[in-house]
Amino acid sequence: MIRRAFQEARTVPTGPVFVAMSANAFDDEADVDLVPSAPIDVTPPADPQSIDQICGLIAGAERPVLVVGDRVAESNGTNAAVAVAEAAGMRVYGHGSTGVNFPADHPLWQGSLSMRSAGAVAAVRAADVVVAVGCPVFEDFFYQPGQFVAANSKLVHIDINPGAIGKSEPTDIGVVASPGKALGQLAEALSAGLNGTQSEAAAGRSRDAAGESAARVEAFRKLAGTRPGKGRPMSPAMMADRLASALPENAAVFDDSVSTSGLLFEALAP
Repeated sequence: MIRRAFQEARTVPTGPVFVAMSANAFDDEADVDLVPSAPIDVTPPADPQSIDQICGLIAGAERPVLVVGDRVAESNGTNAAVAVAEAAGMRVYGHGSTGVNFPADHPLWQGSLSMRSAGAVAAVRAADVVVAVGCPVFEDFFYQPGQFVAANSKLVHIDINPGAIGKSEPTDIGVVASPGKALGQLAEALSAGLNGTQSEAAAGRSRDAAGESAARVEAFRKLAGTRPGKGRPMSPAMMADRLASALPENAAVFDDSVSTSGLLFEALAP
């Protein structure tokens, strides 16, 4: 039972496991060897036909965005996410993340999405193709009216958890696969499939995104450097900035800041 509980806990989508047993199981004591089983990769790659469809959508898009969540890093897909974004000139956002799924110092990184923020909602609705990988689409603590993805936009959702796909937003292409493997497949397809005009358009989007990313970082630096008025506490941005500068290199940070999580992520830039 205990071995099964651990196996259930670490099997995608992972999570807590409740263990129940009969009362007489506690009537005696015994020594038991709980030797862990070797990890088994049961996560499938994406269907090649689905990858071709997604590649076609991105190739024809004017403003595609990539949204990544924790199952990207869990499936070793961070480098592949970078390759996809760079090949297609996609702005990249994080959502529902507690890990580092995309390097925060990359010029295509645009920060984390909190769907209670008007800016986050506007960023998603401005996209004509949204590719969400290994993350919820889209969740927040509070109800927000309407659909986040614009009616004339396309939503692609790739996740190993089938219960997450199509749960909250109308999904045009849903793919049950390892996020890391699917991103690797998509990176190869984009690298080989974009023509000269599409590659040139991707390069232009990358330049625009880099400018927006630099402006976001500068705005945070300005906010973090604004001193509070007399008798007032420092701002969350300043606190996060001072915390980041004081941390040793090998520090681990557990983020439960919720409403100020974006500021903490900007300060740490993991």
